[in-house]
Amino acid sequence: MKIVIVGAGEIGRTVAKKLSLDPNNQHDIYLIENNEAQAKSADEELDVQVITGNGARPQVLAQAGVISGGGVDLLIACTNRDEVNMLSCWIALNAGVKHVISRTRSLEFTDSPYWGNKLGIKLMISPERSIAREVLSLLAVSSATYTAELLDGRAALYALKISESSPLVNLALKDVRSKFPDLTAVFVHVQHEDGNSGVPNGFTVLRANDVCHIVTYRESAPKIQELFDGKKRLLKKLFIVGGGKLGTQIAKAVKKDFGNVNLRIIEKDIEKCEKLSQEFGEVLILNCDGADKKVLSEEGIESADGYVCATDSDEVNLICSAIAKSMGAKKTIAIVKRKDYQELNNIIPIDAIVD
Repeated sequence: MKIVIVGAGEIGRTVAKKLSLDPNNQHDIYLIENNEAQAKSADEELDVQVITGNGARPQVLAQAGVISGGGVDLLIACTNRDEVNMLSCWIALNAGVKHVISRTRSLEFTDSPYWGNKLGIKLMISPERSIAREVLSLLAVSSATYTAELLDGRAALYALKISESSPLVNLALKDVRSKFPDLTAVFVHVQHEDGNSGVPNGFTVLRANDVCHIVTYRESAPKIQELFDGKKRLLKKLFIVGGGKLGTQIAKAVKKDFGNVNLRIIEKDIEKCEKLSQEFGEVLILNCDGADKKVLSEEGIESADGYVCATDSDEVNLICSAIAKSMGAKKTIAIVKRKDYQELNNIIPIDAIVD
């Protein structure tokens, strides 16, 4: 398959690397990047053909074969500029490329299928929407450290730790269904506290602190949460740090799904605070630093069911989440862009890291 990727940022490089290392398919991959330094770095790191130039220009796309009869099967536009991504896809479609994917950060382009249909782009992906859905899943199932959507959001994969008070402790998997007949879930992987892990069978005995990867329907999530945690938890109080596009999207989703949650949004920029105040009239907006211990203490961080840090800085998100956890927040979630930071929740006291 001949694939053209526009944008050699974190997303573009990750996609290019995964496709180039796919053992089952031999892909012919072209990576287009406008920044010379990023293009050079990608060329040295990846086994793909790198082209330096603006991916929204027909002449540059033509170098990657995006022309009539060029044989390109798929174009993925994932720069951090919506107009570049959408124009790249439009040019590719008019050159005969059958399949295009556009990363679209501005929510107005994905609120409805109108713009995608007008431009002929069938798949427009919003990172903010995807992240917001994942954060909501993690907040809904407080024991979960990881979640991934399945069946268009009707089901999900959860990674959950069994608490010492869970009724699952010392129970063999073959006895779970008989003891909990209303439970609909598949245990696909179990990692024991001693480090042993693998695909379980009916005789696998569950222990406290085991991390289980399970697949279940969304409506079963509250029951799963109660089984793993040993008690029922409701999201009553939540802090969101960062009032940009991502923080706003998460706040909207939380208000929609959790209703009367006691929500606080922390933002350093006073102009953003004013906009947030107009948009969320009933929500408390705090103009301060998300790591300000005095403010967090005054606002009752120790009684918070959740703390989500979604600023533009990975490092700020990680540090602020760790501080909130140390002050008593029950579940802390940090949003990061760099893949290297994904495993840091094993080192830093944070409940979940969302890439």
